[in-house]
Amino acid sequence: MSKETVLDEAGATQLIAFFNSEDRPDECLMIDELDGFLTALACTPKVLRITDWIQAVWGDDDPGFADGEEEQAIVSLIHALLREIEGVLEEGNALEPWWHRETDEADEEQIEPGGWCMGFMLAVELHMDYWAPLLETEESALLIMPISGFALYELSLQHESGEEADEELNAEITELATKPELRAEAIASIPYLVQDLYALQADEPLH
Repeated sequence: MSKETVLDEAGATQLIAFFNSEDRPDECLMIDELDGFLTALACTPKVLRITDWIQAVWGDDDPGFADGEEEQAIVSLIHALLREIEGVLEEGNALEPWWHRETDEADEEQIEPGGWCMGFMLAVELHMDYWAPLLETEESALLIMPISGFALYELSLQHESGEEADEELNAEITELATKPELRAEAIASIPYLVQDLYALQADEPLH
C-alpha cells in the first residue's frame, strides 16, 4: 500500500460507502465506529502494526472485499484516516469526529455519539497495558468518562433486555446520555478531551 494515500473527498466518500454498506458483515465496524477506533489508536503511545488491530475493524469476519484491488484501496484509506487524525492531534487542534447523525421528528439533525464512542473504547480494550494504569488516575478517568459513558449507554440499548441493562447503568451515565443540556455539553467536550488524552502520552500539560 502506498504511504502517499491522502484522504481527499473522493477517498472519504469511498471509505464511508464501504463501511456503511449492507454488504459488510454485522460485526464489521460502521464508519463512525471506525473513526472513534482510530482516534483511540492515535492516542496510544506505541508503534502499532496493522496486524495488532485490523481484525477488530472487520469484527474477526470476512469484510467481503470485491477483489484484492478494493482491499488495498480500503486499507490504504484507513491508514490515511489514521494519519489525518494523528496530524490534527499532533498540531494541538480539536478533532471533528465522524459522528453518526440522524434527523429527529422536528426534521433537525442530531448527533448520535454512541457508535463513535464504542469504537474508541474498543481500541482502548485492545491496549489495556497502556490505558488501564492511565485510567486509574482520577484526572484521566474524568477525561474519558463522557466517551465511556456514551459507549456504555449505547451497549445498553443494543442489549437484548435493554430495559434491564439500562437500569444497571450508573445514574450519572444515563443522565449524561439522555438529558439534552448535559448530552450536548458532553458531546461538544469530546474533541477537546481527546486532545488532552493524546497529550498524556507525551507527558504534556493538560488544557
